[in-house]
Amino acid sequence: MQSTISAYEASFFNEEEKRKLVELHKKLMVFERQSLGLDVDTTEQDDVNFILKLFDEWKNFKNEVKSTTLIIEGAWKKELKEEGEKYFG
Repeated sequence: MQSTISAYEASFFNEEEKRKLVELHKKLMVFERQSLGLDVDTTEQDDVNFILKLFDEWKNFKNEVKSTTLIIEGAWKKELKEEGEKYFG
């Protein structure tokens, strides 16, 4: 079900927005895989360095994620409004 929703929500974005989302996803996946590597083999200093780097990058990620969620939320609200206007019950 989630992949169906994700596929549908993809239609809410234009090609440039989709390109930016792909780039954001790649950046986030780098951190995800680094985290996985730290689960397998780490030192306290490695953990500290990872957290500091992620915290520094999060400022940029946060704005992009927030912008994305606002687009999705707005599209769903618009769709609900349009459905309500079509109801003649």
